[in-house]
Amino acid sequence: MAHAAQDFILVTHGTDTMIQSAQFVAKDHRISEAGKSVVFVGSFKPECFKGSDAAFNIGVAVGALQVGSVLYTFSVDNSEIGE
Repeated sequence: MAHAAQDFILVTHGTDTMIQSAQFVAKDHRISEAGKSVVFVGSFKPECFKGSDAAFNIGVAVGALQVGSVLYTFSVDNSEIGE
């Protein structure tokens, strides 16, 4: 990620290990030193399921790219977002 040409990186990730992956990336100081914004996003239900929160979460994640350096977003019943 530190060597990516893009300054804004959105990672769609399964929710089981998202926190561990985001923590791993957050520890890599090369990413923040390179001025990269990284957002991890997942959903309670996959996009193909009725009532999925995936599209909403991706929209929030795109907005979060404008303000963060290394973040993760995690939605539980569309009610909790963490960083």
